[in-house]
Amino acid sequence: MKLRPGLKLSSTVSDAQLIVVRAPAADADLRCGGAPMVEGAPPARAEVGGPRGEGILTGKRYSDDDGTIELICTKPGPGELTLDGRPLTVKAAKPLPASDLRPVTGRSARALRAAALDRGCSSASGADRAMCASNFPVDKLFGSFDELYGTNQIVVAESPAERGALFAGTARRIYGL
Repeated sequence: MKLRPGLKLSSTVSDAQLIVVRAPAADADLRCGGAPMVEGAPPARAEVGGPRGEGILTGKRYSDDDGTIELICTKPGPGELTLDGRPLTVKAAKPLPASDLRPVTGRSARALRAAALDRGCSSASGADRAMCASNFPVDKLFGSFDELYGTNQIVVAESPAERGALFAGTARRIYGL
């Protein structure tokens, strides 16, 4: 089968579905559970053959040792992925640079958020076109919920109505909550 980036593939032996991110130049024999993968919607199922392993996991990227192919799983299922008879493995995540891991807390966080919100989107667009949010629980790596919530509360708004729009009203209106 000729693979190309963006191609959606389905297993013929399980519910697994993948999207091609990087494709080899030549035709390739891509299989799941010993059966060929097919383009598009999943066909009727057969029995999974070959090694089952832990199965294909949603959101994981799979590649070969040479890096000639990369696939991302959009729907999980049992079966081992192989390319031309060689097993594909889960691609390891790239580590973040150390600069991305530095916590920003206290005054610097308050100043940073206030400046970004006040001078950025809320001032330029108005409170009816901006939302204030957090990345909690991931943010708790860098501070407590109270600290993060308190940081958001220092945003200077012209009125209680604008503050309400920034912290809830705009999201309710846009997302229909």
